[in-house]
Amino acid sequence: MRDTMYGRKSGLSPKGAGLIFMLFGVALLVVAAILFAHDAKLRSVCTAETTATVVENITVRSGTKGHSSSRTYAPIFEYEFEGIRHKIRSSTSQNPPKYEIGETVKLLVNPNEPITFREDGDITLRIIAGIFAFFGIVFGSVGIKIRTLPQNN
Repeated sequence: MRDTMYGRKSGLSPKGAGLIFMLFGVALLVVAAILFAHDAKLRSVCTAETTATVVENITVRSGTKGHSSSRTYAPIFEYEFEGIRHKIRSSTSQNPPKYEIGETVKLLVNPNEPITFREDGDITLRIIAGIFAFFGIVFGSVGIKIRTLPQNN
């Protein structure tokens, strides 16, 4: 198709589309690296074991007003560390709730900042990072493939 105003083809060239795919893939890989690094940091600083009790499952809604929304549940953990009681909401939520109210959970807390914690055995952050990495590799590979295809003039 020719653009009559400028006398050239209109639209995005395959090389341009390939570049967009590659850049999107790189962006996804950067997000994955940040998530993996955050997970590694939590694992290195959250070393003190404590037992928490789930005292509540709060409702977390996603979506906007007037549109459908999903409802997930985030546990509120209560635990004591070095004689001080802490009541902290988990950063993850799901439906159905992961824990029942009154259930005890092993947490690993940062001894220097006991409100920073992770659930023992929780791999949610690693899974999310892995998904970003997977799609980053897919988009990057597709972009490279598109850019290396022979051009039809």
